[in-house]
Amino acid sequence: MSKNDSKKYEPTLIYTSLIKAIAAVRKHGAEKYGSTEDWRTTPPTNHFNAIERHLNAHLDGEYWDEDSELPHLHLAVATLMFEIERLDSAQMSLMDSDIEVEIKCPRCKSSEMYPLKSVQPCANGCRYVIDPMLLGK
Repeated sequence: MSKNDSKKYEPTLIYTSLIKAIAAVRKHGAEKYGSTEDWRTTPPTNHFNAIERHLNAHLDGEYWDEDSELPHLHLAVATLMFEIERLDSAQMSLMDSDIEVEIKCPRCKSSEMYPLKSVQPCANGCRYVIDPMLLGK
């Protein structure tokens, strides 16, 4: 009988081109900022703004970023990886936590308490999706 691997992630599903792209961005970042972990000091909203700028530049036909001389898509995906890592790390440390934080809804401006470890619609009914991991910082 073989063991059940159906719930394990499969690293071979990730193309090496993506790994190489992210590695090149990480190398550039380490050289520019002096650390491979400097990204942790950047607020999530700054990362999401950068991702959108890189995607928009790519969609506008601009392949290379002038500052880094790397492709905009590579920079966008590496920056997205940082936020996935931040969220995954935070969720792992909060799995057994019942912490609530006060969040002011960006859409309707109402303030309510939300569990830090869940994403849910605004309690005021405006249908904005509240993610305390992003908005609670």
